[in-house]
Amino acid sequence: MGSKSRTTRAPKLKPYSYRGVFRCGECDCMITTETQKGHNYLRCTKRRGVCTQPYVREEAIAEQVREEVQKVSLPSAWVDACVQILEKERTHHQHAERSSVQKLESEITTIEKKLDALLDLQLDGSITHTEYTNKKQVLLNRKTDLKEQIAVFERTSDNRFEPLTRFLKSLNQAGKITSRGNLEENRDFLKKIGSNPSISARTLCVPRRSPFALAATWHAAACAAAASGSVSVDCPKVRRVWDLNP
Repeated sequence: MGSKSRTTRAPKLKPYSYRGVFRCGECDCMITTETQKGHNYLRCTKRRGVCTQPYVREEAIAEQVREEVQKVSLPSAWVDACVQILEKERTHHQHAERSSVQKLESEITTIEKKLDALLDLQLDGSITHTEYTNKKQVLLNRKTDLKEQIAVFERTSDNRFEPLTRFLKSLNQAGKITSRGNLEENRDFLKKIGSNPSISARTLCVPRRSPFALAATWHAAACAAAASGSVSVDCPKVRRVWDLNP
């Protein structure tokens, strides 16, 4: 045991920011990082054979990561205006929903009265036990359906608005992250944007997930509006997809 305790341990890996993040766009091997002459370089591990991809400086990839995050960001004015519009729509939606629930609850109350009246008829001998059982089951089935509809309303009440509000706020956070210039923060947000990012010919490629592909179009619309001096967020490209759940 004493001998084993003196066994030399494997050296700890250097805490490179992009270790295990990217794949090679040519051979699909992992991209590793190494330090040469005081600079960090990203390169293909070439574990599957010959690969022609060159080394690339970490600073060059860091700038491309920052640009990718920036492309899905939204300015605070846009996000605040969008959230306000969403809050108004949610309030209108909740009023309509509450009205629907009240109608369902009213029908349940009517069914309960019918069940009481039906029981009185059976006790008085006005209807047979079989008739009572059949009619009672129809009413109970309807009551169960109504309760399930109310439960659906309760479960899905904020499912449309809350995720979209959080998503919009995260897009505003993306702009703040890029301005801070922290490699780890930009890297972590890049992982949200897309899956399987790769590097080929010293160029970063990130296939965007659907919500962030939409966010890129919103960012382009915001930039176009800013260039024209407009601050309006009533943009068809934004409103058209608000019914989707990112």
